[in-house]
Amino acid sequence: MILQELLEQAKSLALAQNIPETDFWFLISYYLHLSRSEIILSRQRILTDWEGEIIGNAFSRLEKGEPPQYITGTAYFYGLDLKVNPAVLIPRPETERLVELTMERLKGTERILDIGTGSGAIAIALKHNLPSLNVSATEISFSALETAKKNAEIYRADIHFYLSDCFPPVKQSYEVLISNPPYISKAEIATLNSRIKDKEPVIALQGGEDGLDFYRKLLSESSEYLSENGFLALEHSDTQKEAIMNIARKEGWTKIEPLKDLTDKDRYLFIYR
Repeated sequence: MILQELLEQAKSLALAQNIPETDFWFLISYYLHLSRSEIILSRQRILTDWEGEIIGNAFSRLEKGEPPQYITGTAYFYGLDLKVNPAVLIPRPETERLVELTMERLKGTERILDIGTGSGAIAIALKHNLPSLNVSATEISFSALETAKKNAEIYRADIHFYLSDCFPPVKQSYEVLISNPPYISKAEIATLNSRIKDKEPVIALQGGEDGLDFYRKLLSESSEYLSENGFLALEHSDTQKEAIMNIARKEGWTKIEPLKDLTDKDRYLFIYR
């Protein structure tokens, strides 16, 4: 088989199974160690039997609803190759923008707490790009925390990890509290694509009946952990901005900066003490 035939197969399967063709390209790129442009330039490449077999098996898993990142065990985030598995949420591009916006507001020596770290994506990206930061991270899932620790080891990122629902067991102050918390409502979970609701950890998706439970907890308790002039950096869904801002105001937060993602949707709140 030549690569061109594999690409035609991927296109056909994508249409038949209603799967993004980019997911098939992700697998091809991973197993052949080729960028998208290199794939295009290598269409006449003859695949080895091993390449054909392993990519064929990966395609079959994709057809059964498994996310491509779980198939390869790798997700790309802010220039990092992170190890992922069904215990952690797959990092999204929107969260890369949260990291970018946060770094724009840092001097580079702050103490930062990443709450609900999952794969460690946010914490590691911050520490990797600004090594002088003092970064800590919490995670309620033991399996997820172990994954985050492994990713930190790969990038030699010195991060203090804690197994905790929200804040570390040892009370300390931080200049920045950052989080992409579970924010999908109980009713909305049922409407999600099965590749998300059935494969990714529900604990990292569902934020209670209305999706706002985690924000209530953060906004009611964060002032005890935030240093003077510190701030909260939060990601949320594109329909939750006003509700979260109202919660923040009721809890006494007065300086709130809403920001949009790269598709011009409300996505982030920077809330200052």
